[in-house]
Amino acid sequence: MDKAKALLFFDIDGTLFDDGHRLPASVKPALEEAGGKGCRLFLNTGRTICNMDPRLQDLPWDGTVTGCGTRVVCRGKTLRALEYPLRDSLRIREVITENHIPTV
Repeated sequence: MDKAKALLFFDIDGTLFDDGHRLPASVKPALEEAGGKGCRLFLNTGRTICNMDPRLQDLPWDGTVTGCGTRVVCRGKTLRALEYPLRDSLRIREVITENHIPTV
């Protein structure tokens, strides 16, 4: 693997998307230019994959850091994946529902 000139991490809201939740046309060419200069590009967000805006899929990412770091992928290889067992997930959902806790 060639050596990266720099690792660049990009958040979504207010960084890639503007305040109107629009993806400016300048974003993709700017990322392509940085990638062409040897930088590795990573999408870095608290969102999980299932909550990802599809407009981000067409951007030239080398990897992603999602779910507040619970899933890290670099060049198609998962480096970290923190997941709850189904039983625990269902119990968490039950507690959230019973206590009327707003969630995303």
